[in-house]
Amino acid sequence: TRPPIAHQKLCSEIRENCEKSPEKVPENRSPLVG
Repeated sequence: TRPPIAHQKLCSEIRENCEKSPEKVPENRSPLVG
């Protein structure tokens, strides 16, 4: 249910991009970004 640690680290490093541009992140790497 929880995303891989790699995704959490990625989101933490580029949290701005993760929140502003979730479409740029592959669906399989952003399961809870919607």
